[in-house]
Amino acid sequence: MSEKVEEKKKDEKKTKDVVKAEKISRRAIAVAVIGIILAVVGMGFGIYGTIQANKTSDESISDEEEDFDDEDGEEITADYDEGEAEDEFAKPTSADEIAWISLAYDNGDKAIDVYKEDMEVYYYTANDEAESGWDVETKDIDGKIFNYVFDNDVQYLDRYEELENETWFLEVGMEEGASYANGEGEMPDWFKALLKELGV
Repeated sequence: MSEKVEEKKKDEKKTKDVVKAEKISRRAIAVAVIGIILAVVGMGFGIYGTIQANKTSDESISDEEEDFDDEDGEEITADYDEGEAEDEFAKPTSADEIAWISLAYDNGDKAIDVYKEDMEVYYYTANDEAESGWDVETKDIDGKIFNYVFDNDVQYLDRYEELENETWFLEVGMEEGASYANGEGEMPDWFKALLKELGV
């Protein structure tokens, strides 16, 4: 075989090796570039996710804790679960402001709700066998009960106080808030009188 032919084959082989090396190099560069792009995109998503998580956490904290002043101007911190409406303390200044009254007695085994919108009294009696756990009866009523509560019971209302052995409870609700009276042991005479007005 002549030297020229051998040199030509050597040159062709070198050319093929160079082309092959260039292809491999181009592939490596492309893979590296794609890897860098994916890494940058991944970091972006990670930063965005962290920001969103912190934002949600901050909103939860602000929803769970809110400061406000009581009637004496002292700051009070209210803690409540996210999505749960804050129970604002407010006493009615007239019977017209009262939207509902809600009572519980006999250690919570009996309850009464009265809503101004439908002028019905709902009587609940605890019953483990009932589907809802309560037997419910209703009775029509006139609006005088709200006048009675305003004239006789508003003086006993205050902020809700959680008691370990609560035996009776009254809530007087308005559009702007609610006020409460509750206690342990025997019901006071004014509460018994209210039950009597409700036919109990």
